[in-house]
Amino acid sequence: MTGKEIRLMKVVELNRYVCVGLEITRKCNMNCAYCYVVPRPHPEPDLTFDDWHKIVSLLREEMKDRYLSFHLAGGEIFTKEGTAEFIMQLLQQGIEVSLVSNGLVVPELIFSEECFKEKGGLFNFQISIDGLKKEHETIRSHYDRVMGNLIRLLESGVLTTVRTTVHRGNIKGMKSFYTFLNRLGEKYQKVIEVYVQPVADFPRQPIKGLGKIRLGLEEYLEAGFEVNRYVETYLPYVYNSWRFVHDVGSTLDMDRTLSLNSVCFGCGGGYGFNINANGDVLNCEMDVPFLNLRDHIDRETIHRVVEILDEKNRPRKRCLHCPLNTYCGMCRLSPMIHGYTEGFGYTDCKPFMSRVVSLHREYRKKKGETGKLRKEGVSHVRKAC
Repeated sequence: MTGKEIRLMKVVELNRYVCVGLEITRKCNMNCAYCYVVPRPHPEPDLTFDDWHKIVSLLREEMKDRYLSFHLAGGEIFTKEGTAEFIMQLLQQGIEVSLVSNGLVVPELIFSEECFKEKGGLFNFQISIDGLKKEHETIRSHYDRVMGNLIRLLESGVLTTVRTTVHRGNIKGMKSFYTFLNRLGEKYQKVIEVYVQPVADFPRQPIKGLGKIRLGLEEYLEAGFEVNRYVETYLPYVYNSWRFVHDVGSTLDMDRTLSLNSVCFGCGGGYGFNINANGDVLNCEMDVPFLNLRDHIDRETIHRVVEILDEKNRPRKRCLHCPLNTYCGMCRLSPMIHGYTEGFGYTDCKPFMSRVVSLHREYRKKKGETGKLRKEGVSHVRKAC
């Protein structure tokens, strides 16, 4: 059997793992300049939680031969009343759930109910903090309240990931931020994962007015290389997932096969799709909606959704232009990190990824690095969606 056939087998197996993004609402209690949700409002009202329960139930029935998890996002999900109760009901059914929140308001249920605790093994709270106070508040707000909620999550035993968007206003403070998080991790005896996404030079960037905060790709990657080395050398209570540093480095180290980090954060981890607050179904964040569920949340419609997704996600259609020749799905993930490359079929992702890989190789040559980067554990595969 050839290497290519082996890789195809891996992708087929991974397609058993499906992460469904549920965009609970587009309302938000912050107004961050780089937010990709704001430019795309929906004229229709949000789906109700009765709708979401029906969608989840029908998807589980239709995809019962696969491993299904759900990721809740917004807007800010906790601006919608009843969100915490909805999540608790899913967890009580044994459904794996993750969410991303700006952390400004966290319902008391999250801190008190046992189903949200790490020992339950089903829940991951991803909280957005962009650095220490000075750096965080260059774009975001209410640092003290958000940091207080992060500490309460750790104290309560909730599995918590820190999501950080790096830009010109906070990039110089990243080492101090990581050092602080390492102290928190040591205090609570937890390894805190930090997932970094950039505001940098990407193809097809639609948000206007980012010139003052946007980073050049070289500057962003150079900082990422430095922070990654610092974390691995000095910070045992932090796990660093710096986009386009850790994942591309892992892929290079694994000789052009799927890396676990790409499985976690790229569409190679099975496949992910999104259902927007108005009922639109998208194959990835910036894809064109191919169907709307609002008026037809029934078994027939859900079956059609899965049929379309299975066709869209056949291995032969993965990463047609990727210079690494992998099936990792990184080009299709880029919309999630403000890149907005629409994915396979768009040739502008090839020169971009070639540039990223070239900078990796220059860095390794300069540092004389030949060894592999730290490999990811299975626990990160389960919780990354």
